[in-house]
Amino acid sequence: VRGPVHAAVGNPDDLIMSELKRRDIVRPRQFVVTAGTISSDTQLLSPFPPGIVVGTVTSVDDAGQDTQRAHLRPAADLGRLEYVQVLTKVVNGNRAQ
Repeated sequence: VRGPVHAAVGNPDDLIMSELKRRDIVRPRQFVVTAGTISSDTQLLSPFPPGIVVGTVTSVDDAGQDTQRAHLRPAADLGRLEYVQVLTKVVNGNRAQ
């Protein structure tokens, strides 16, 4: 299942995964991870390597419909981060190995 993730307006503790299709099965407690580069077009390289946990599904609006959206609890409390690691080197176009 693929779709963009963004913070809910006014609530950074609620991430929303949208553009899900009716056939996409999304359930609470599932993990959402970065996909990395999925396009063969070298102009569309992802800045994120695959497999980084983004969050956990907490609920799904309109499940089984073309309008379904998944709500996620972020994997990290961004307001409490003290240390981060900056990724500076792209390996294999950030594609899964």
